[in-house]
Amino acid sequence: MSVKAASALLAISQAALRGVAWDELVHDALQRLRDVTSCDVAAFYAASEANGPLTLHDEVRREGGVEALPPGDPYLARTAGEGASGSFATRVRARGETRRDIAAGVRTGADTYSVLSIGSKRVAAGPPDRRFLRELAEILSTARRAERRRHAAELLFQRSRAVFDHNPNAKMIVDVATNRFIDVNYTAIAWYGYTREQFLAMTTNDLLAPEYAQHPGPKAAADHREGATTVDLKHRRADGSRLDAHVTSISIAREDDKVYVMNVQDMTARNDALARALQSEAQLAHDALHDRLTGLPNRSLLNERLATAIVRAREMNRTVAVLFIDVDQFKHVNDTMGHAAGDMLLKEIAKRFRSATRQTDCVARMGGDEFIAVFGEIAEVDQFAKVVRDLERVTAEPIHVPGGDITVTCSIGVALFPQDGQDAETLIRNADTAMYQAKRDGRATTCFFSPTVQHSADEVRALQVAV
Repeated sequence: MSVKAASALLAISQAALRGVAWDELVHDALQRLRDVTSCDVAAFYAASEANGPLTLHDEVRREGGVEALPPGDPYLARTAGEGASGSFATRVRARGETRRDIAAGVRTGADTYSVLSIGSKRVAAGPPDRRFLRELAEILSTARRAERRRHAAELLFQRSRAVFDHNPNAKMIVDVATNRFIDVNYTAIAWYGYTREQFLAMTTNDLLAPEYAQHPGPKAAADHREGATTVDLKHRRADGSRLDAHVTSISIAREDDKVYVMNVQDMTARNDALARALQSEAQLAHDALHDRLTGLPNRSLLNERLATAIVRAREMNRTVAVLFIDVDQFKHVNDTMGHAAGDMLLKEIAKRFRSATRQTDCVARMGGDEFIAVFGEIAEVDQFAKVVRDLERVTAEPIHVPGGDITVTCSIGVALFPQDGQDAETLIRNADTAMYQAKRDGRATTCFFSPTVQHSADEVRALQVAV
């Protein structure tokens, strides 16, 4: 096929896609037929019903050439009746002259309503002319089907246009064959921010959010099945914002064409409210089990995790260590630098505790400047001693707070399961006792619980009672 012929076919195809009026499209096609094939006359015949009598719809002639065949010519009737999709030729006598005519049926669905033909004084026309005529007839066939689909959509809603246009949900009519929008209502235009002209140049996939756009598959707006289908999709508005769409599609067949009607409910506000509610519930659940200042587990979550660690230690014959940690002279920081500095100090210490422990360990804030750490599944106490030294090291490093850098130390008391207690309450109490012994020993040190530590604590309490 020549470049000129290919360009002509491309131009007619583009005009059809733009929705050029049918009469204008036919006339343009006839002009290009004349120019590409150098025929004397190019004519288009149409019938009001399938395979019915033809009438001359339009023609383009060259001066001095043969005229178009009369609509009742048997050759044209035969071409229409046979529904020929290819081109056919015959030679006839007209006023003593020999002429060559080639015709092709322009089909609409299963029937032929139109015939495209060219006529010339030439004795023969080559294969390029026949091929060009055949392909042009196929383009006009496709354009005619598209026009009928648009007409079918208009008929479908002409009696309820106001209901369609002003429906509170977005309504869209889509051509199944091309997946392009045929019509949209005012709500769709308002919700999505596209003009009607922009919609009519788009397919349903153009509305999909990026996560669906690459591989729409079964998540496309419609899957062309019979009846109604429903799917939840994330659509994208013209400004790039998200629209959560609950899409119901109803497939409607009309003659040989099919359209589907999309009803879109905007679920964005509902889904956002639900997400906020779920987030609020999750936040409430988190706050119920965590310290607001440091984000560490609170006493309730600590007891739960310590109880779980004890059960696992019994099953695996391992040790659980409970550390009661108190920040030395924290009250002095609050008194001299203010509570804001004290809060920053506690948050930084909590952050350092988390960094110095394993993910399986639990560090909780009991209140004020007191923390408890639980280390489960300890195989050897010597291994645990290194963890204690790491905690002492990270807390001893300077901490920047408003007013300058400060250095704090911690007093740590340690109780071990099973030797120092069989339950969470006993282990925490004994670790607390060991912590107070560490403070009496001069602070900034670690003390392990033992009967001697317990005896010393009992003596202190006895003296306090006596006083």
